[in-house]
Amino acid sequence: MNDLTKNILLWVVIVFVLLLVFSRYMPAVGQPQEIPYSQFLDDVKLGRVESVVMQAEMIYGQNKDKSNFKTRNPETDYTALIGSLMKANVKIDAREPKQPNFIGQLVLQMAPALLLIVVFLYMLRQMQGASGGAAPCPSARAVRASWARTR
Repeated sequence: MNDLTKNILLWVVIVFVLLLVFSRYMPAVGQPQEIPYSQFLDDVKLGRVESVVMQAEMIYGQNKDKSNFKTRNPETDYTALIGSLMKANVKIDAREPKQPNFIGQLVLQMAPALLLIVVFLYMLRQMQGASGGAAPCPSARAVRASWARTR
């Protein structure tokens, strides 16, 4: 590979890693608004909540004005909450907790190590290219020939 190809490949990898890092921390479009649990309970009592979906400790819901929200449930026993929701005539649904994506987790765990290996190999190739390849050990014949030329 020539130097231009190596540089382009390096910049593509750098841009890809930066996009991966920034996309991880950027808010996703269409995410429900996070509200405090106390506000959720007040909205239920005032009859503003149309439906809820309980998933592990998270509660996702939709208000009667079609706005979406989410909140964390600090309670371990849902009987009081379900009673309040039933009184307010709220549609209740439940889902299993989300399982983490194995491939995604593996890539995220391995990315720093792979990046270090790639940078190390790139630097190693650059150092070899500057010296004209791997530096071989001089043989006795080459040393004698250079001595003969200098005399």
